[in-house]
Amino acid sequence: MGKSPITIKDIVIILLGAFASVCVAYAFPKALEFFRVVRPFFKLWRFRKNDTVYLINGIIEENTASAKGKFILGAGDVKALVELARGLEKRYSAVRIKNLYAKQLSGADMMSEHIVCIGGPKRNEVTRKLMDTIGTRYSFDSGKLIDKTLGKEYSPKKAEKDDHYAIDYGIVIKACHAAGQDRWAYILAGCHTEGVMGAARYISSLDRGGSSRIRRLTKEFGKGPFEIAIKCTITKDPMGVIEPLKLERLSCASQFEVGGNSGDISESARRF
Repeated sequence: MGKSPITIKDIVIILLGAFASVCVAYAFPKALEFFRVVRPFFKLWRFRKNDTVYLINGIIEENTASAKGKFILGAGDVKALVELARGLEKRYSAVRIKNLYAKQLSGADMMSEHIVCIGGPKRNEVTRKLMDTIGTRYSFDSGKLIDKTLGKEYSPKKAEKDDHYAIDYGIVIKACHAAGQDRWAYILAGCHTEGVMGAARYISSLDRGGSSRIRRLTKEFGKGPFEIAIKCTITKDPMGVIEPLKLERLSCASQFEVGGNSGDISESARRF
């Protein structure tokens, strides 16, 4: 008996099967990425379409004769700013991201928009004011990170043959500053510039195990406020670029009192 001729129906079935295979091969990884990476990232940062996010940089005024009146950012602060801006812009194409220096932020801006403070209280005036009013368990003193709840001090360590810190400490804080408008404030601070870089990497990077770290954060704290202390092990490549080699969580809390409202700093914002 001869072979049955291929009918139009057979061709349609073959084409549909091929199309379905391509769709599954493409759609499944995308769906997996959405649920494992994108969705937790959105849940953590809480920004929405057409929101404005201010990235608040801390600066130090140089008092030397050659640099009088000039302002500088630490190397880690710059790296934190660049990585954070790129990460947010990649995931939030419809969100307006603006860079400001601490002294440029008004009380009205703080009340109406999301803010991300980059840099510790010594460099960043907004970080200092927020930490004073939030009621956080952490503080910085004489170059050390203090955990007031545990009564512990964490002292950074310099690299043996270099000028950077091989071990530094940082904090990541998320707090609601306008509850009715769902506006959030984030603090990414460190004992030194290396700790700032580590704090930014901890909450924003999706590389180097970052996606699993963000999934853990959203699983533990949901959409709510939190504060975390981290230990940053820093390396320096042959080109002189510093990078976080390892990030370890030291302690954390899911709630903290702010004027009687856990994680809400709206009253503090009004005093800016």
